[in-house]
Amino acid sequence: MEEVILYPLILDVSVVAILMAFAFAGYKSGIFKSFLSFISTMFSGIFSVYTANILSKIIYANIISPQIQSKIQLSSIKNFSSAEQILNLFSPWFVKFLSELRITPKEINHIIVNGNLNSIPSEISELLCPLITNILKSILAPVIFALLLVVAKNSNMVYNNNV
Repeated sequence: MEEVILYPLILDVSVVAILMAFAFAGYKSGIFKSFLSFISTMFSGIFSVYTANILSKIIYANIISPQIQSKIQLSSIKNFSSAEQILNLFSPWFVKFLSELRITPKEINHIIVNGNLNSIPSEISELLCPLITNILKSILAPVIFALLLVVAKNSNMVYNNNV
């Protein structure tokens, strides 16, 4: 007996439910105004994801990566020889988080053994880049979305007051 996958059905039902909710809201407050609200919400969502992607890369490249590299370079004076020495530079919660994402001391030891002393900070920063940019995207996207919704709501209030 085949197992029925309900994900497409759930997605279809949720899209129809959202459209029905906007249709009912349109019936109550005017179809054109409701349609514009729906379009601005969709645009805000798409734009916030796109902008969060770009901003997370910029923030990582210009702020976080240099901090990671300088922290490792300052400690490289001690000529660390193991991943544990590098991981001790970071907060315990961050080290635990790395291990849960399968960034292990073995990978960092591989960088130490195969790289020269000057390239270790940039290689470790490169290893952490996808992880940290995804965290930044997860934080930035809802914040940007909320800000865009506030701007849209306030511009709607200004429009209503001028009419």
